[in-house]
Amino acid sequence: VSRDVQNFDLLIEDMETALGENWGDLGFAESLAFFGQPEAGALEFLALAIDEKDEDNLVMLGEVITQAKARGIKVILIAEDVSPAALHQLLRQGADESKVREQVIDVALRHHLVSSYTSLVAVDRTPVRPESEDMASVRFQNATPDGQLAFAHGGTGARSRLSLAICLLLLGLAVAKARRLPGLA
Repeated sequence: VSRDVQNFDLLIEDMETALGENWGDLGFAESLAFFGQPEAGALEFLALAIDEKDEDNLVMLGEVITQAKARGIKVILIAEDVSPAALHQLLRQGADESKVREQVIDVALRHHLVSSYTSLVAVDRTPVRPESEDMASVRFQNATPDGQLAFAHGGTGARSRLSLAICLLLLGLAVAKARRLPGLA
């Protein structure tokens, strides 16, 4: 299936070598119509050959892949000079997500890559002290940013809550003291 199979000489040679005369070529729209024919039930796979000129037809190409997948027909995607984004979109459309996940994890772990399913933890194994020296623990004070409290605090408004608590405490003490003094009512 292609816009013009003559643009893919090696594909034609490979198909003739593997299948002899038992293959045919269709355009994108023709392939969608062919899926409705009884002969389509005999298809085991289809080769979808695209190049950079076909990127304007991604919706139709995606429909070819979707229709083939719905009928259990394997899709072989042959792409020449296609942008990574277009290629990714078509590959995701025809992919079995669970198999993709397994394969991505396998490749990422084998080659120490970050992927949508894996992360990377880098550990610096460079020694920072001579091996002849013993390990030592050293205590040091946390650096306090200028104008901040002298203790660590998060970014959740703890300082304003502390100020509010102190104000309420002082207000409560003033009310309690006022109740005890005679003549202040």
